[in-house]
Amino acid sequence: MCGGVAEKANSLYRKAPVRVAKNLTQSQAEATAKKFLAAGWHVDLFAGKKRVFSSNAGTNNSARTAKLAAGANGLGKLVTSVGESVNGNQTVSLKRIYSENRAVSLCVPLTWELKSHLNADALMQLGRDQDETYLIVIAQAKHSFGAVVRLQSYASAIVNAALGWVAHSKLVMPAVYNEVGRYFRAEIAGKVGVTNVQYQICTFECKKQFYTVYVWTNAERYKAVRPLINAICGSFKLSEQPSQVMTKRCVE
Repeated sequence: MCGGVAEKANSLYRKAPVRVAKNLTQSQAEATAKKFLAAGWHVDLFAGKKRVFSSNAGTNNSARTAKLAAGANGLGKLVTSVGESVNGNQTVSLKRIYSENRAVSLCVPLTWELKSHLNADALMQLGRDQDETYLIVIAQAKHSFGAVVRLQSYASAIVNAALGWVAHSKLVMPAVYNEVGRYFRAEIAGKVGVTNVQYQICTFECKKQFYTVYVWTNAERYKAVRPLINAICGSFKLSEQPSQVMTKRCVE
């Protein structure tokens, strides 16, 4: 591949899409594509005549190759698999992201990025500023209660607490048990600043910990993205072996 990324980018800008490299190994192709993705350019990768990756959101990317897009967003080794979710009539590509201690994981859209300002106590913080959609995961040790607390009671307490700290809050859906995923899901609405927002709050448990996933977005678009939020929360996993790399599809 001759010339730098900037020269090739200018070529792409001035005229129709062109081939910038060929006859590369997989690692070389991924490294080259990452540079263009990081610079904000659209990228297609082909194996022979078959397109195996496209940065267009609607394209069905292969699980192995699509990891490179996540790497360009600063997610790196936390990404271990890619699947799909249907959001209305739109198919959304998802990536599985692990917490830094690899104790828990869940799937989010490829366009989401790691955040650091949402909650100082969060085990995971993710979102996309353009969509005003965000997610945090909070962990709480069971021994901190000094008594046995059932998941249902914990879920209700979490929702009531959220109704207390969210401004102008109201309960949209009380905590309902999901038998397949073995967790409780609730919804509340309120305000963040001057913006009307709606939250989905899901509570999970393992032997020693409770985990709560909060996902929120603009109230006006919540109904449209609710199927996607359901898929995100439903993809939450506890790692039996935190050091093990999982490659299970994100769609259950």
